[in-house]
Amino acid sequence: MLDRYILCSDVVVPTGFNLDLARAVYQADLGNFDSEKDSVDGQMKTVARIPFIAEEESVSRIFAILDMVMTNIMGKLTINLKPLPLYITLPDCITDAVLADWKEKSEFSKYISHVSLRQEKGNQFLEYALNEITDHDAILCVAIDDPIRRFDEYAQERLLFSSQTPWGIIPSEGGVGLVFTKRAVVDTLKLQPESKVDSFFIDRRADDGRACSRLARVNGKTSTNFGYIYSDMTNQRHHVEDYGFAIGARSELFPNPEAVNLINEMWGNLGDASSLTTLTLASNEVSSEMCSTLFLFGDRGTRAIMTISKYGV
Repeated sequence: MLDRYILCSDVVVPTGFNLDLARAVYQADLGNFDSEKDSVDGQMKTVARIPFIAEEESVSRIFAILDMVMTNIMGKLTINLKPLPLYITLPDCITDAVLADWKEKSEFSKYISHVSLRQEKGNQFLEYALNEITDHDAILCVAIDDPIRRFDEYAQERLLFSSQTPWGIIPSEGGVGLVFTKRAVVDTLKLQPESKVDSFFIDRRADDGRACSRLARVNGKTSTNFGYIYSDMTNQRHHVEDYGFAIGARSELFPNPEAVNLINEMWGNLGDASSLTTLTLASNEVSSEMCSTLFLFGDRGTRAIMTISKYGV
């Protein structure tokens, strides 16, 4: 068992500026997706755009999302843990200088001990965060991405979801923040984490379509029941087939392998923010009766698996 706990977490996604609202709007099926015209074939394609951000320019939208994520997380944190180091992954259009300028002007600067803009993305950023907590009492990790900005690129590659291309993706935008901490801090400050991390493994050879199978086998050595399944896999064939091979390899570990909680169906493809967003959803819904296992794909050619459980169980 890893000495890693998720103290608090939250998201900003197209259906809401926090997780509670985002889930409620999604479950109410209030027209969660929009559509844009594909310049390549002239057809309308599904997208997921955040409607409650007025800014139109990409950098301004990114920092609007960041401010919302920070507001959500800081509202949940005990004063004893502030200030915190902030580890963050952002679209490549954001430089260290631009982020430093944001910190200097931000109302949250007094709650941040230092900021580190990481080059690790997706699953590798999550791996980095789990290792980095060793040297801190707690860390704040934020991931923001905007695949919707690459709509035309996806169109050229014929990767967009539609009734004619059901294996395509739904480009979205959004952000997520999580605070990781350790058992000693939890006990000393008498904190109540959302969940605890029981295992985490990453596979960097996703191109052979068997990464999820390998991950299921290695995770099966520490968990005999994967419980509820969460994932950021899209409808792309190599995602679906990779997960399918995992079921075939270790079917006894999956109580209900077809019942997968897919954030792509809820909020579209969140790119480099998808791994942490999946973790946030699972952490907030973790059951005292059964653990949850995450199959994490992302956009960077890796796969990861994580099992979490309810704190105190």
